[in-house]
Amino acid sequence: MLQSQHYDYYVRAKDFFRNSNTHIRSFLYKNYSYGTHVHDFYEINIVLKGTGIHILSDRKIHVKAGDVFVIPPFIPHSYTNENELTVFHYVVSQELIKSHYDEGKKVQGFLHLMEIEPYLRGTVDINAFLHLSPARLRKFTDDIQFERSENHINDTETTPLMIHSFFTMLYRFAEYLHNQINTQTSPGTKYSDQIITVLEYIHSNYEQTIYTDDLCRLCFMSRSTFLRAFSQICGCTPREYLIAYRNRKATELIESSKYSKTQIAHMCGFYDLSHMERSLDNQAEKK
Repeated sequence: MLQSQHYDYYVRAKDFFRNSNTHIRSFLYKNYSYGTHVHDFYEINIVLKGTGIHILSDRKIHVKAGDVFVIPPFIPHSYTNENELTVFHYVVSQELIKSHYDEGKKVQGFLHLMEIEPYLRGTVDINAFLHLSPARLRKFTDDIQFERSENHINDTETTPLMIHSFFTMLYRFAEYLHNQINTQTSPGTKYSDQIITVLEYIHSNYEQTIYTDDLCRLCFMSRSTFLRAFSQICGCTPREYLIAYRNRKATELIESSKYSKTQIAHMCGFYDLSHMERSLDNQAEKK
């Protein structure tokens, strides 16, 4: 079992993907505890057994068997075992996720699974995980036992068949989450499907100018109803959400060191570099 007591322990993808032909690896952890760390790859977690605490950006969330959740790159997080917490997770390179991003956006629930739920989890006190039924969890467990016995996921090369199998699973999870959201009946979720439509639009178009009135029309709601529902579900205004999301994307791009900061500012919808730097500074001051 991997463990780290180092706060802000930074794991880079090159340590997991030791050659350019490997983009996915899988791990099974029992009695899982892992100190606060960040990494520059995606992590998809499936809780197979037990209970524990998952901390994302200082927010504590209880997890249990059947929960499925994603950790995007550069987000501080940790795990604490409570009762035989057993987690199976995939670590996946940014490159592979990005190469399938346009395809994934066409799948209902994909943006929510990969970006929206993780973002809300880190900013609002909610638990909106995908939760697999016992039957679905058993099927997944049977499938991964086959994978591990054949060493499919941890080979030195990620083959097209492995990639197809992984994304088939990921898209299935996305559809499960979409259906889960649309069958919720609690009062607090009255407008959740419409607000999620708006969040998917923001995540797909954050680099552009986005007006509140356009978002209202997108979900067929009056301005007052929309703002009230958005605040109830997201814990902030649409403008605050957009700014925070732009900051997150800018931080990811800065960490990747592939572009100049001026390029990143324009890519993320800021007016210029100074606008982006002020926004990032304001975010840091609030933490």
